[in-house]
Amino acid sequence: MACRDRQVLWKINLLNRRRQKGEAKAAARVVQGDLAIAASRLKDMGKDDHRWFGYDDLRLSHWADYEGPLAPELTAADWEVVSQSALELRGLSEGMERALGSGGPHEDKPFVGLSKNSIGKLRLMWENATKAYNVLAPLAENEPVSGLLHEEPPSPSPADQPERHDPPRG
Repeated sequence: MACRDRQVLWKINLLNRRRQKGEAKAAARVVQGDLAIAASRLKDMGKDDHRWFGYDDLRLSHWADYEGPLAPELTAADWEVVSQSALELRGLSEGMERALGSGGPHEDKPFVGLSKNSIGKLRLMWENATKAYNVLAPLAENEPVSGLLHEEPPSPSPADQPERHDPPRG
């Protein structure tokens, strides 16, 4: 192969790699958005409103479109974190669809009340969604979250507040 042919091939490969990296970055950001939406609902169900409504769907709506560009950019361990979160969210949504659907134990009911055991499992899924989000952060070129997605930091106690000294009035 001539030197010029090798240079052309090298440039084509470079451009392809840049395109792949750009697609993976976009994919990571979109999947992070899906994970954030699911984590928000998991938080609500686990902390505030212990019900699963028939319209709830925690599946990562863009997963099928973007798992391909993500897979080669993640380590095997990171891929497992992200794909397992996607699979468990899909499994939960499909299971609840069956429970509320025709022939299911909660057929024709608008929601399913969640048991303490179910709430604990939702907490674990929330943690897993956060881990997946954070695994994607470097690829998406953004910062990982500390704590759990959408978890409000605890309010500082009065003892943690700096002492306030008002100037004398006079």
